[in-house]
Amino acid sequence: MTRLKYTTSSIIENNVCRQYWPINNKHICTAAAGLGQDTCESNSGGPLIVRRNDQDFQIGIVSYGDQFCPTKSPNVFTKVSSYIDWIREVMMRY
Repeated sequence: MTRLKYTTSSIIENNVCRQYWPINNKHICTAAAGLGQDTCESNSGGPLIVRRNDQDFQIGIVSYGDQFCPTKSPNVFTKVSSYIDWIREVMMRY
């Protein structure tokens, strides 16, 4: 049986993340809380969740990262808000 795993991480500034990855403003980067708590290749598509006022909000989707895991480089997520119009458009079809 596999178990859903999670970790706590901090969002970092894009200018810091750009030292590692060629990202743009449609990305969010995080720093893992500790070694082995970062996203890996098999995590692509997983959520980046922020909890506010006892409510969870998905703000990112695992995009890419270092192929060697664990690593000290930031985790890269696609910023959901950058695609909200497209998401709404697709949702209206169903």
